[in-house]
Amino acid sequence: MPGIHISIGNQTKKILDKIICQAENRGDLSTTKHILAIFAVVNGCLYSEIASILDISHESIRLGVKAFLLKGPEGLKSSAPPGRPPKLTKSQKRELDKIITQGPVAAGFPGACWRSPMIQHLIYEKFGVFYSVNYICQLLKNMG
Repeated sequence: MPGIHISIGNQTKKILDKIICQAENRGDLSTTKHILAIFAVVNGCLYSEIASILDISHESIRLGVKAFLLKGPEGLKSSAPPGRPPKLTKSQKRELDKIITQGPVAAGFPGACWRSPMIQHLIYEKFGVFYSVNYICQLLKNMG
């Protein structure tokens, strides 16, 4: 990459520090890496060094620098939340909660207590979403 020199003031550094803290707390690795790349560019590191250390592409660094130059620190924030979107919507989870609370008999299952395979089947039949039977306990825990 051609020699590019960026300098930032104390106020901008404080803003970047705040954004990177928030990103780390959210688990937003993309934003964190973009800001670290900006700090490395400011310190005069080569793109090849930055790419190797942060395990990102030269293009990602270039796009991050471009976003920073055009939009400032806010341009480095990821537009989408990190991670995969949930398979069930909030309203579907509320409906599932009601069904589970009413018990397996009310849902058409024999027996008086829920088992993970039963809930897996219920979710698939009701919402068309397939979860691994091993994930059902985690899903219920996440739902509260």
